Formats: sequence, structure tokens, C-alpha cells
Amino acid sequence: MPHENPPPQLVQATVLGVGCEDGLALAIGLAARVHADASRATRTMIVAARLVTLGVYRAFAALGPALDAAATMNEVSHSATRASRYAAEFEAAQDEFIRLVESLSDGQWRKLGKNFPERMNDEDEGRPVGVIADHVAQTQPFIVERIQSVLAGEIPRSVDFRVINARHAAEHADVKQTDVVARLRENKLPIADAVRSIPDSQLDTMFETPVGNISIAQRLERVLIGHIKTHAGSIKAAIS
Repeated sequence: MPHENPPPQLVQATVLGVGCEDGLALAIGLAARVHADASRATRTMIVAARLVTLGVYRAFAALGPALDAAATMNEVSHSATRASRYAAEFEAAQDEFIRLVESLSDGQWRKLGKNFPERMNDEDEGRPVGVIADHVAQTQPFIVERIQSVLAGEIPRSVDFRVINARHAAEHADVKQTDVVARLRENKLPIADAVRSIPDSQLDTMFETPVGNISIAQRLERVLIGHIKTHAGSIKAAIS
């Protein structure tokens, strides 16, 4: 039996059917009417074309929810709040600091720190590296509590960081590396969630500090996140 090429109307009908469900019905009907008297081989090709067209339509229909979800996620990523970006920056800095602390040898853990890039709030970086790492972990909840007190309309109490840091160094001189890493890991999620929950409208709220007025956003950047990076620099300088 000689090979029969599909008639042009069949090709047109198949293409029409890919577009939409109504187009599919139109294509099947058109093919059936045009080829009612076609040979058996041609009728077989018509049926096959209908099935292929139906399969393509159903495949696109099944992809619909997934495509919608992807579009929604894309919209969310573009509309991320400022607070969520600060939370992501904190998480990244925390993860990097944890990796640094985990990498320290016993000898490095006991080395004295160095001021980097400069002393802040009278903090003396002449403390052992392990004490500096624990200082970062211990003060993180305190930093967040002060931010939350400002958001609640309260005035943070004045503290002497020099006294606090000296007391911490004396009480935690033999702090264990595993304990510091565990504390840092425990801090990460609740602090990130607390930052993420801050309304963007309150990020520019100003409050007084011993070094002048500062906004919530600046407190997040310079103190919560900056504190991690500054002390990471002190540790790196000590072990280099």
C-alpha cells in the first residue's frame, strides 16, 4: 500500500487543537467532516492526530498550577520587605561566623584577639578568641531585646558595656567551643524571625544612644549584623 501524506486540512486542524480546548473540539470536528470518505490509513492518522492534540492540551493544563506557583514565588521575591532582607543578611553573617568558630583549633581558641578594624563601645579585643566568640553569641538576644523595646515605645536602659564585657570575660574564660557553636545556632532562627517581623514603616524610627540618634534599620545594620562582622574580623586578625 503506498504511503499517504496527511491532507493539509488535517495538519491545520491539529495545529488549531493545540491552542485551547475549544480549538481542540473544532479541530476534531473539522478533521472528521473533511475526511469522512478518507481511506482507512488516513482515518487512522486523523485519530492519532486527535489523540496527540488532546495529550498536548492536557499536559499544558496539568502544568497550570505549577506555573502559577512559580509566578507567585517570583512576585514574592520582588516584593520582599526591607526587614526580610535584613533578616537574610543576619542569617548569612551568622552562618559565616559559625563556620569560622567551628574551624578554630584549640590553640587558636586560646589566642588573644586583636582590635579590628577599631575598638567599638570600649570593647577590649585583648580577650581570648573563644571569649570573643561567646561574647557575640551571648549579646545577640540582648541586642534584639533593645530593638524591640524601642519599637514598643520604651527607652532602652543605659548600660556600661565595658563593665558587662569585663564580667563576661571573667565568667566565661574557659568557655567551650561546642557550647558557643550551639548557642550561635540556637540564636539564628528566633532572631531572624524577630527581625523579619518588624514592619518596614518602623525601620526608620529613631532613638537616642550614647553615640547619637540611630534608626532601627541602622541598629540592625551596624549593631546586630555589624557586631558579628567586627568580631569575626578580630578573630581572623588574631589567628592570621
